[in-house]
Amino acid sequence: MKKRFLLALTVLFCTFSLSSCVMGTPMVTNYYIDSNNNLIVEYDNGTTQDLGEYGEDIIDSLGTVTISDDGYYVINGIKTEILAKTVTGYSVNSDGHIVVSYSDGTAEDLGALGESAANGIETITISEDGYYVINGVKTEVYALDNIETITISEDGYYVVNGIETTIFAINVYTVTFNTGFNYSVSSQKVQDGKTVSEPHIERTGYTLDGWYLGTEQWRFISDVVTKNIALSARWTANAYDLTFDTEGKFAVDGITVTYDAEYTLPTLEKTGHTFLGWSYNGEIVDNAVWKIASDVTLEDEWRANTYVITLDANGGNVSASTVTVTYGESYILPIPTNDFGVFRGWYYGDVKLTDETGASLFDWAYPQAITVTTSWIVDIDSADELADIADSLNGHYRLTGDINLNGIDWSPIGSESNPFTGILDGNGHTISNLSVTGYKRLSGLFGACSNQTIKNLTLSNVAISITNVTAQIFVGSLVALETGTESSISNIITSGLITIASHSSTITSCAGGVIGYATCPSLEDLSNDVSVSSATYVGGIAGISSGSSYCGLYNSGTISSTKYAGGLFSSITNAAIIKESSNAGSVVAVESAGGLIASGRTITVDECFNSGAVTCTGTSSNQYTAAGLVSGTYFCAPTINNSYNTGAITSPGMAGGIVGYIASDVHITHCYNSGKVDGDYYSGGILPFALSNVSITESINHGNVTGNAMKSTLAHAQMGNNVSIDSSYYSCSTSGLTDTSGIFTTEKYSSVFYVDTLFWDDEIWSFSDSSYPTLAWESAE
Repeated sequence: MKKRFLLALTVLFCTFSLSSCVMGTPMVTNYYIDSNNNLIVEYDNGTTQDLGEYGEDIIDSLGTVTISDDGYYVINGIKTEILAKTVTGYSVNSDGHIVVSYSDGTAEDLGALGESAANGIETITISEDGYYVINGVKTEVYALDNIETITISEDGYYVVNGIETTIFAINVYTVTFNTGFNYSVSSQKVQDGKTVSEPHIERTGYTLDGWYLGTEQWRFISDVVTKNIALSARWTANAYDLTFDTEGKFAVDGITVTYDAEYTLPTLEKTGHTFLGWSYNGEIVDNAVWKIASDVTLEDEWRANTYVITLDANGGNVSASTVTVTYGESYILPIPTNDFGVFRGWYYGDVKLTDETGASLFDWAYPQAITVTTSWIVDIDSADELADIADSLNGHYRLTGDINLNGIDWSPIGSESNPFTGILDGNGHTISNLSVTGYKRLSGLFGACSNQTIKNLTLSNVAISITNVTAQIFVGSLVALETGTESSISNIITSGLITIASHSSTITSCAGGVIGYATCPSLEDLSNDVSVSSATYVGGIAGISSGSSYCGLYNSGTISSTKYAGGLFSSITNAAIIKESSNAGSVVAVESAGGLIASGRTITVDECFNSGAVTCTGTSSNQYTAAGLVSGTYFCAPTINNSYNTGAITSPGMAGGIVGYIASDVHITHCYNSGKVDGDYYSGGILPFALSNVSITESINHGNVTGNAMKSTLAHAQMGNNVSIDSSYYSCSTSGLTDTSGIFTTEKYSSVFYVDTLFWDDEIWSFSDSSYPTLAWESAE
């Protein structure tokens, strides 16, 4: 039919062209359709021409036919009033015919092509003679000329001349995708028997193993879709290597973690810090599930601990009792105040923590709450610094080096109205060449002290020379005048010379190798080698003491007095206990001389001895006394235990190997004398004279007793009432003796005699094979 229409149209145009040539060449001015549905052309000469019945055949034969924007035909460049007729769709009617719809609202039946024939059609073409060729096979179905292309849409419907129809062509299935995580992939429409396109997706921290239909992996190259299916992605979590950077402070092995899996990171410990964890890009990585999709290096993160420290101002005042400090950081502590001393810094034990402004000397280094204190200690290592003690008499001072005072006429520290009341710790150091000259009421390193503490100090080569004495004076190489009931002096060593010029007997002078006058209740471990001469009251340790408990005292200096002299004390004014002390220096006095004490009240002596010569130089008088340990006075009442004398005792009046002239209440136990006793009035190997209440127990004298008057082996027989001499012996010569108290023996070392016969205590006494019994504690010295 197409060929027939083309032939007719050719004849028509030939006829038209021939007529134009005969009549001239009229110009077309318009085209229209008449009432017979014929296409009429108008020319500019007023003529018309009927081109035949309007239809696609006519339109197709008119050279160029286009459609204007508003839907009208434009024929050979001339816009007409003919509304264009275009295909708007295809459908299949109830008879199974394909029906085409046009823009003018009309429709046309294109012939039979049912759904049963359409199913499975992939390609439709038209043969040259006008029949459909379906899937490459020519059919007997005649195709109209206006169907040029037929394709199938994705959802299985025919697309005719580019317009999708409602004619179903082939089964199409839906493929959905389950990614396995929070990510969506669009579903795909796939024709029956076709392959599906593989989605390309990525998942952080995972490797895609493939897509699966059930348990079988889907092969996108070869597997075809035959039904609606859902494909699921399978993943393998990636493994990552973690390394740990501690800047070389810790050795931490790396570990491997799996993405989205639980993990545990190593923990660390560091003094004074709390381990916060490991960080990546400045954020702490928590122990939970791993969420970083790469190999990473983690850094250790710490928080320095804080500690509340307590401030002990050690008698001072401080604005806050506690302060919070941070480990490894500097800090400032408040400055305490006090009426004495100078604040030098806060201390923890012997470690100085701050300077005098309270600023830290080093970052906080203690991983705990502690108490810090200040001892108010001022370190001294020069003569000037030592002298500066006078500016702060209540301070705490410590020697950090030896000090030489050579060439300095020393001004004693402290006065009676303003005494030294602080602490001086010699710290094992020595002050040498202390020199005090001229008249001073108080002479010594310290003039006056009260309730002080002085310890661990050596004074060597002391030279104190007091001239032109016009009033009472007190002299001691360490302290001239010491008062107070809470004082303490210990571990002191002195050597040198103290000389006091002759003065009126109406003037009292009191001098000691260590202390002039002492009320200190505790004297311990004092050793004196200062020779002292010419004072009224002179003692190797102290001239006068008010008494208390003394231990570890020793004198080797020469002690000389115009009145009373003692190897340790010239006088003790109240009750005192003296233990483990001794004198080796010579003691000389005009009126009373004692190897340990010249005079005193209620004296108890235990484990003490004298080895120095003790001499009284006065004229013959029963009141002038010399004794190996305690010379005594009318009110002395001594108790002597476990002690002895080996020094020579000489007096123009009374002389005793252990004690001298005592009114009453004398108790001597476990004592011996081996020194010569020479008294021109009364002499006794143990005791020269007492009025009443005398007991001598388990003691012995084997020193010679001589003199011009009454002489006794142990104690004079003419003593008063209540006298007991028990288990006590003598081995001295009786020539010229007026009394032989005690029992004579020549046994020197026989433990059988002393222990089995005399019943002496072998835990108190020691027996050798060459001497008389000695005290057991002597061998332990």
